[in-house]
Amino acid sequence: MLAYRECQNGMARSLGKNHPDYLSCLYNMAGCCHHMGRYDTAIKLYEECQSGRLHILGANHADYLSCINSLATCLQSMRRDAEALRLYDECIEGRTRLFGKGHPLTLISMNNMGNSYMNTGQIRDALLLYEECRNSYLQLDSNDHAE
Repeated sequence: MLAYRECQNGMARSLGKNHPDYLSCLYNMAGCCHHMGRYDTAIKLYEECQSGRLHILGANHADYLSCINSLATCLQSMRRDAEALRLYDECIEGRTRLFGKGHPLTLISMNNMGNSYMNTGQIRDALLLYEECRNSYLQLDSNDHAE
């Protein structure tokens, strides 16, 4: 983590905190913290990245949407599923606009949202999402082999 912190500080000084490369550094640090179980630190980093990407890239940019999906996953790891569900909903709406309903990135967020529904006991909602994802993946696979 020390190397990431040094990189983060150097990028902030040389590029500024609103530079896409600096924001990518934050995103990568957040991912490391998330996987190490340092959820509070990961959330702060994801939120800083989210804010910067929203400001610089806008709400319909793929990098912004990836950030909110990752933040939601981190919140889900902490069993903060109500917050995660709101972010997954925003991410699914954005990815649907950007890529389409059946795109693999959209489906990943839908599957993640299903996991949060399961965590909160909303089994029917989870099953509906899982079924929709499964059908879309089957459609993708059949399109790949249509010829």
